[in-house]
Amino acid sequence: MVPHYVVIPTVRPPSRVRSKARAIGRRIGAPYSAPLMPASRDPHAGKPLRLLTLGRAVLVDPTGVPLVGQPRRIALLTLVAAAGERGISRDKLIAYLSPERPTDAARHSLHQLLYYIRQQVGGAIFLGSDPLRTNPSLLTHDVALFDQAFDAGAFDQAVGLYQGPFLDGFHLSEAWEFDEWASGERMRLTNRYRSALLALVRAARQCGDLDAASSWSLRLSVADPLSAPAVLEAMRTMAALQDRSGALRLAQEFQQRLRAEFGALPDAGVDALAESIRSPIASPVPPRLAPAATPIAVTDAPETDAPETAVHEAQSSAVARCDEPLSVPSRAPARGALPASIAPFMTPWRWVAALAVLFATTVLAIIRPAVPASALDAAEARVLAILPIENLAGDSVGYLAQGIENTVHDALRRLPALRVVPASVMQQFPPSTRGESSTARRIGAGTLLRSRLVREQDTLRWVAEFIDQRGTPIRSGRFTISAARIPTLGSDVMDTVAAAMHVSRGTSPSTGSRDGDAHLLVMRADHFILNRDAKSMRRAQLLLNEAVERDPLYADAYSRLAGVYSILGMSGAVPVSQAYELADAAARRALTLDPAQSMAIASLAYEQSVRLWQWEAGEQRIRRALELEPWRPTTWNMLGTTLRMRGRFDEAREAIEHARSLDPLARHYPYQIGRVFRCVGQLDSSLVWLRRALVISPTYATAHELIAEVQRKRGLPDSALAHYREMATSNRDSATARLLNDAKGEAGLERFLADWARQMLQDAAAPHDDRQVNKVTLATLHAMVGDTARALDILELAAAERDPTLPTIACSTAFERLRQSPRFTALLRRMNLTSSSYGRR
Repeated sequence: MVPHYVVIPTVRPPSRVRSKARAIGRRIGAPYSAPLMPASRDPHAGKPLRLLTLGRAVLVDPTGVPLVGQPRRIALLTLVAAAGERGISRDKLIAYLSPERPTDAARHSLHQLLYYIRQQVGGAIFLGSDPLRTNPSLLTHDVALFDQAFDAGAFDQAVGLYQGPFLDGFHLSEAWEFDEWASGERMRLTNRYRSALLALVRAARQCGDLDAASSWSLRLSVADPLSAPAVLEAMRTMAALQDRSGALRLAQEFQQRLRAEFGALPDAGVDALAESIRSPIASPVPPRLAPAATPIAVTDAPETDAPETAVHEAQSSAVARCDEPLSVPSRAPARGALPASIAPFMTPWRWVAALAVLFATTVLAIIRPAVPASALDAAEARVLAILPIENLAGDSVGYLAQGIENTVHDALRRLPALRVVPASVMQQFPPSTRGESSTARRIGAGTLLRSRLVREQDTLRWVAEFIDQRGTPIRSGRFTISAARIPTLGSDVMDTVAAAMHVSRGTSPSTGSRDGDAHLLVMRADHFILNRDAKSMRRAQLLLNEAVERDPLYADAYSRLAGVYSILGMSGAVPVSQAYELADAAARRALTLDPAQSMAIASLAYEQSVRLWQWEAGEQRIRRALELEPWRPTTWNMLGTTLRMRGRFDEAREAIEHARSLDPLARHYPYQIGRVFRCVGQLDSSLVWLRRALVISPTYATAHELIAEVQRKRGLPDSALAHYREMATSNRDSATARLLNDAKGEAGLERFLADWARQMLQDAAAPHDDRQVNKVTLATLHAMVGDTARALDILELAAAERDPTLPTIACSTAFERLRQSPRFTALLRRMNLTSSSYGRR
């Protein structure tokens, strides 16, 4: 009789589980066995293993036997293998695999994962400690092999390696960072697979192997049913096989699908090819593009007219290997040129007809721009409003929608003679009315850009449509969103808009990265920067550091990194002096790469104001940044903040209101205006603006706190306590909520404030790994409990350290009792500030 075993896999169970296993084994006659965990001495040790992630997710030995299938271990192996020779740091692995766990717990979890993998497949599987790399002699990764084959132009080999989407059906719980990375990698690999199929179709057709071309075309149409290049190649192949009706039917089905699923205009290239196939004088391989005429649908330019360099090279090498002479032209005719196969058949009367059509087309192209579809004045005709992107691809790529909006806006603002209304302004209108003519007239826009982000299997596409005030389509475009395409998105949109609105394209250099992955990392970072809290800034910092690691010449990433470090220092997540040293270095690096980086200029100017107290020089530099890019609301807010600190309140309010006009739904700007009115003692106006901030974000804890201060000043203690309770609820601060339980009236409010300050002082005295309490906050707490001497000592120490939060004391309610103190006024003079104008209006 063959013995049976009760096996507890992977980890050694606790004693109670082992006892239960033995009891079960006795009942069924099976002795208990120790857990199965193959060690490095097992038969597979020392032999190359295969990590298969295309269409599956498993680590197998040379015979195909699965060794590791547990999700987190596969995820860890995949991340390290994907990093290649560069390797990946442990901090990045933690950010991907355990983004929500405390640091110590996340590091312990990573250590355990590495331990189990080494136990299962051998300790030599990894090279290095930090960063980690996989040992290429012991592990092969199908993605690396696929990329190598693609880059070498071996497209048939690459297609053979592609067994399905990357990590198909694989999901990792509580690791949305990993899921987003996997989604981006899945799109990249899918696009490469489709590009490989496209190259194989063209190479086979150029070599005269129409059967092979037909087979590759079929696979390409299955892989990318909504791609114009795929349909064009399939139509050319079918036309060459004399299946004209099939080619025309394919074109009709594609255009119907395009209209039904995206509401887009018909693809011009497909229409032109269908017409040439339908014509009795058409050649087997018609021209790819129709002559320029009236506005047409514009497809993704890089996808149709500029395939990847590797595809071109592979086609050339494939043509060189052909045994038979080519039966088709190796290059499509130029736009507007007649195919060589057509020219000999053109009789004189046909030449006359062709010239007549060309003349009529030219006249229409000249006349059409001069007579707008709607009665617009010259100003409206040059105003374009960007509607918020409709995200139909899922919340996991929401950051891409925001990133595309920013990329498109920044690119279009560089078009001469074109005024752009950003999507942030259009968000203030109800979604149902944003595209209506009344809304367009209200903002003075002659053209609206309406778009959506859609997912086609594993490919993301941005479908854009330009419409006039009456809703009449002017031009449309479909752009693939992937690491390969994203660096050229802004330039492609500029070309499309310049043609649609008949404005000069100009020559505006791009400061973006040529590395699409770095560009996508910056988009994700921007998504977190909007939140402005310490946790989000930490994530943004990691993403931006990875972006500049991928592309050390990425000026925009350094500029953003400077701003992130500043906010981390202000929030106490990083020691202030360290944060501003890092911010200063990042901003200077950005300006070394690009002297016109307005965000970097503004960052250095703000530091010059709040740390060096060189207010005039700092203001001039901020205004210089606004001359370069006047559409950035954050720079206007910087200007308003520094003007408020200097007591120039009217100018400060105007600057921040301008920032709010550029981004009406940002809660930060009405809050800052409320602070300005609080400083001058206009409490009712302050309350109006602070309540506007709460309309945008009802859980805005900082606004609730300032409203409580205003209500206390107005003599409304119960209202102040109510807002302190809202603040505690928003912060999920149960300790503060307990202090507020029985607080009523003025006495209860004062008692709460004193107890709250003592509680925070005790908390600040405890060690924290992830949070620093800056000295101005400590001084504020001591002032709240009545220890004014200690508060002044701390403020003087903050002045010696050039704490950038120190200028806020000029308008802080906590220091009202100290305003007549010589030490306090000396501090203000040291910072070139005065308190004479505060609270006097």
